[in-house]
Amino acid sequence: MSDYSKSVNFASKDALSTGDANKVVKGSEIDTEFNNIATAIATKQNATDTLAVNYGGTGVTSSGASGNVLMSNGSSWTSAALIPTGSVMLFYQSAAPTGWTKSTTHNDKAIRVVSGSGGGSGGSVAFETAFASQTPAGSIGGATASHTLTVSEIPSHAHGYKADGGEYEAGSSAVASLNQDATTSQTGKIENTGGGGGHTHGATGLSFSGSAMNLDVSYVDVIICTKS
Repeated sequence: MSDYSKSVNFASKDALSTGDANKVVKGSEIDTEFNNIATAIATKQNATDTLAVNYGGTGVTSSGASGNVLMSNGSSWTSAALIPTGSVMLFYQSAAPTGWTKSTTHNDKAIRVVSGSGGGSGGSVAFETAFASQTPAGSIGGATASHTLTVSEIPSHAHGYKADGGEYEAGSSAVASLNQDATTSQTGKIENTGGGGGHTHGATGLSFSGSAMNLDVSYVDVIICTKS
């Protein structure tokens, strides 16, 4: 584009004396000025034309769609949506905003933040089901482990003594003669009592009770919408 620039100063001719040849306005001078004006007009930007990027304009030839913004790709400008079509976002409101479509694929689920690829889902129990208030209850049954008693664990008790010629009951008067005969040539033995095996302990009538575990966690409802 070029600006109009005068070639002849016609106002200065008024100060010249009558008869001065330079006071005459020549047709060639007028023609030069009109040519300058025509050149300037031809190279100027019309008010209704699109201003090119190299002249400081956007190069956009239309107003674009409602709600669009001007975006640059580095060499030109274009009218484009601020949020690309197909984008998915969360909204804390009851309905999808204008230009968005509510997605009903997911319902009654928690929101999980991941460091890897997003857009996935998982789990099998509904959010409200998993975190509903529940009271633990039940019973416990079973048996204790087998245990062989040691000498110190056996209850205090007595054993009968059987001599070669007779049998004496434990706790009878024969105990005295047993003590006396211990230093004589008479021999005998004390009979063993008990099998020396292990035993188990049954566990019956056991039960469990406790306070309710309230897992009905607080949450915020959001909806998923796709940009149309």
